[in-house]
Amino acid sequence: MATDVCEREINRLVASQSQRDLRALVMSAPVPMCIYRGVEFKVEAVNDLMMDLWQGTRTMNTAALHHVFHNGVSYSYAENGITYNYTPLGSGIASVSGVCVMAVKQS
Repeated sequence: MATDVCEREINRLVASQSQRDLRALVMSAPVPMCIYRGVEFKVEAVNDLMMDLWQGTRTMNTAALHHVFHNGVSYSYAENGITYNYTPLGSGIASVSGVCVMAVKQS
């Protein structure tokens, strides 16, 4: 019993640290970046570069978010001179917990 509790607590701490590390990465990234979590696609982290790109709005191609979240595969598309790259977060289709979005302005 004690071993199970210890393993669970260690796993919880590791997952918590991973989330903090991912958030720190997003916030310090030199490219526009954000993280959406859950099937409701709540914004977990968004850096200032992405906010500037969106010009204060949080609109995003929800069809692409749904595709990546439910299929567990990366997806890219270009719109208005910006390429958006969507990457599933998790380990496999059954455990996708969110989507990381990065944007690159095309020259």
